[in-house]
Amino acid sequence: MEIPDPGQEQEDDSEPNQRTPGGINALTQQAFIEFRVQQLYNRRLLLMKRQSIKKKAEDTSDKTSEITSEEGNTELCELEAVQKEIEELLVKKAELEEQGKISELSNDIQCVAGCCLIPFFMDKLKDVRHQCPQCKAHIHTHLIF
Repeated sequence: MEIPDPGQEQEDDSEPNQRTPGGINALTQQAFIEFRVQQLYNRRLLLMKRQSIKKKAEDTSDKTSEITSEEGNTELCELEAVQKEIEELLVKKAELEEQGKISELSNDIQCVAGCCLIPFFMDKLKDVRHQCPQCKAHIHTHLIF
C-alpha cells in the first residue's frame, strides 16, 4: 500500500474547486477582484491628485528640474499600469459573473426537472386507482396529494 504525498493531496483537492463555475471559489475570486479594483481606483485617484498638485506647483514656479520630470514619468507609468490592471480585472469580473449566470440557469433547470418531472416517473408518487378485477369497474382512487 502506497502512502500518498501530502503535497500531492493538496493539489488534487484544490483542482475541483477551481473547476466549479459559480462555486465558492468563484465567489471568493469575485470578492477579491472587487476589493482589488477598489484599491486600484484609490491608488489612481491619489496619483492623479499628486500630478495635479505638482502641475500647479510647476505653473506657479518657473523652475523645473530633472528629478521632478523623472518622478513625473514614473508616476505616469504607474498610472498607466494601474489603469491597465483595472481594465483587466473588470474583464475578468464580467467573465466570472457570466459563468455565475450560466451556473444559476443550470441549477434552475435541474431544480425544475427534479421537482416537476421526477414525480411523474415514480410509482410511490402516483395516485392509486382501485378497480374490480373481473368487470374493471372503478371502486376507489387513493390520492397521494
